[in-house]
Amino acid sequence: MNKNILTAFSVISLLIYSNAFTQENPSAKSSGFYFDVQNPESVSELDLSSKDIYMLPQEIFEMKNIECLDLSNNNLSELPDEIMQLQNLKILKLNGNKIYWMPDAISRLKFLKEIYLDYFIWGYRLAELKSLTNAKIILTD
Repeated sequence: MNKNILTAFSVISLLIYSNAFTQENPSAKSSGFYFDVQNPESVSELDLSSKDIYMLPQEIFEMKNIECLDLSNNNLSELPDEIMQLQNLKILKLNGNKIYWMPDAISRLKFLKEIYLDYFIWGYRLAELKSLTNAKIILTD
């Protein structure tokens, strides 16, 4: 396995404890997620799919060289402004969430090539998504 690929159960130690990102405690800070990564900038892929996440851990935004971020099948309702810090992002998987808000500045992700969304988001977020001129928008049911 490529050492630059970070998955939830292989290259890193990922600990989820005390329901820090679940509905029981939606205001929890990123202390509920622990990434044991010596060099966060070496991470190129991060798979956090199907982890029952309600908010993104701040440690993700230290991983400046992420090219593929899989957040599919969680409980996210918004994409935070900090997503713009991931300037090398090429693939963003958000399908299977309840996203009703995206930052207008999503268009600043100039290397974004693919974004996966649920079909119903297309109507809600049309203005923000139209600005993604270089990205292929892949809609799922």
